[in-house]
Parts: sequence; C-alpha cells; structure tokens
Amino acid sequence: MKIKYIKRIVGLSAVLVCCSYLYFVINEKPSYDTYAKKTDISISSDKLLTSFSTNETKANTDFTEKTIEVEGSIKKITHVNNRYTVLLQGQSDTSHVICDVLPSSIEKVKKLKPGQTVRFKGVCKGYLLDVIMLNCILIKG
Repeated sequence: MKIKYIKRIVGLSAVLVCCSYLYFVINEKPSYDTYAKKTDISISSDKLLTSFSTNETKANTDFTEKTIEVEGSIKKITHVNNRYTVLLQGQSDTSHVICDVLPSSIEKVKKLKPGQTVRFKGVCKGYLLDVIMLNCILIKG
C-alpha cells in the first residue's frame, strides 16, 4: 500500500516538473539586443510607408524581420500598459510607422515632442495599415 502511494507521488511530481519546464520554455521570450544588431537598412518613414503601400509583397521581402533605422517626424507618443510607443508620420494621416520602444530608451523618449525629427532602430514586423517596429531604441532625437 505504501509503495503505491510513493509511486503516485513520484509520478505526479515528475509530470508537474515536466509541465513546468515546458511552460517556461514555450513562454520564454528570447532577448533581443537592438544595440548589438547590425542595421540592415536605413530609410525615412515616408519611404518605408510608401514601399509597403505600393507593393506590400516586395516590401515584406525587403523589410520584414530586418533591423531597420527609420527617421521621421513624431506624430504622437503614447504610454499604455507601461509601454511607450512613438508614431512617426508618413505622407498621409492614415498610415504611420509605429515604434514600440524598449525600456532602455524610455527616459529619452519622455523628452521628445510631436513634430520633432527622430531616428529609431528596431525590427520591422510588417504592415497592417501601419508599419510595425518592435524592440526600438532611440538613435537620434
């Protein structure tokens, strides 16, 4: 009787350890060091938006998942859920380059103002009416 009880506890413990390990492996986000990444492309926010709006398929090949430095004028700065996001203007009021800022650049971003010309470096994730850039750091501002 006692041996069956011990086997069940050991079995349940093993399952719990395996499930915990899998949970952490699946949910572990790889750290992305934007500072260390080589810039693949430098471009203005206008040209980046125009590339996606005129030929999204080609622009996806050219820019998506690449480290990009994008320069443009600030349309808006938002702070939601402890995340800072900077919207860079394009040629129209309907599309922007959205730069999701890494915590290391937040203090610099707090000093920025709409209309100011800035340069961000980050990873282009694609286009959904706006160009999405993640892991952004402020290069010039």
